[in-house]
Amino acid sequence: MSDDVLREDREGLAIVTLNRPKKLNAISLAMRDVIFRAVDALRDRADLRALLIRARGRYFTAGVDIAEGGGPRAAQVRAIRRWWGPAHDLPTALRLRDRDVHLSAGG
Repeated sequence: MSDDVLREDREGLAIVTLNRPKKLNAISLAMRDVIFRAVDALRDRADLRALLIRARGRYFTAGVDIAEGGGPRAAQVRAIRRWWGPAHDLPTALRLRDRDVHLSAGG
């Protein structure tokens, strides 16, 4: 796993920490995948009661890392489409009936 996003479980809490403060915690595809895996773990494991998504640095997140497309505009557009396709499912995935999801926007 990249150091750009950290994942740990502690005392019934699944914790995801965005760790790209120099890039304003812009979320890459790899970071998005870690968030989805944490949501899956929360859904599948009875020992986890809540998910906390937090960030290091001054900002929570600048959003999608559009630089990940790397180069010409067409490549960036492809990267955004690849990112947003499954990302639209994130709000739905975060609606967990018997679990809590918290965002810590203070950094």
